[in-house]
Amino acid sequence: MSLRGKWPFVVLLVCIVLFGGADVKAAVTVEPIAGLDDHFIKGADISMLPEIEENGGRYYADGEQIDPLVLLQEKGVNAVRIRIWVDPYDENGNPYGGGTVDGQRAVDLAKRAHSHGFQLLLDFHYSDFWTDPGKQFKPKSWEHYSFEELKDAIYHHTSNVLGQLKDAGIIPEMVQVGNEINAGMLWPDGKSWGEGTVNLIGSPHC
Repeated sequence: MSLRGKWPFVVLLVCIVLFGGADVKAAVTVEPIAGLDDHFIKGADISMLPEIEENGGRYYADGEQIDPLVLLQEKGVNAVRIRIWVDPYDENGNPYGGGTVDGQRAVDLAKRAHSHGFQLLLDFHYSDFWTDPGKQFKPKSWEHYSFEELKDAIYHHTSNVLGQLKDAGIIPEMVQVGNEINAGMLWPDGKSWGEGTVNLIGSPHC
């Protein structure tokens, strides 16, 4: 499938979220964009969806409760992104939040999205929480790894998630190796686009 160079994710704000039964009313309507090429990716990040639902979040359309993935489809979304963290909990087992998307939650959410026919983008952060150009912290359990051990950890973490999906008959259309890695990844070993990062993401281990 040719994407003709079109990779942007258009985040569509199409949901009304009501928490804990609060009497909140809102009107948000975003109609599908007409005339787009069939290969144009119209996506949304759904990583926080399970955590929102676990905390009482519900989605409505025209006053009726609806599965948010159904609502996204109705509004023209055809792809979803799911970020993946290694161990998004502190030393006491408390979740960091932001979706608390470890490998198992990512697999479960990917299966749910796949059942609705969405294309999948899996975004591996290789950290316990958000990474970006200003921070690329190693997962707690990887902090004292040697460089070779880091490469093995990347391989096993990635293959575990992708292997579970493959066993379920799901092959993601896109896999993102690292998140916003302008300044490298897994600092300090992979900081900058020198030998460190290139060897981490370009070795046969990946």
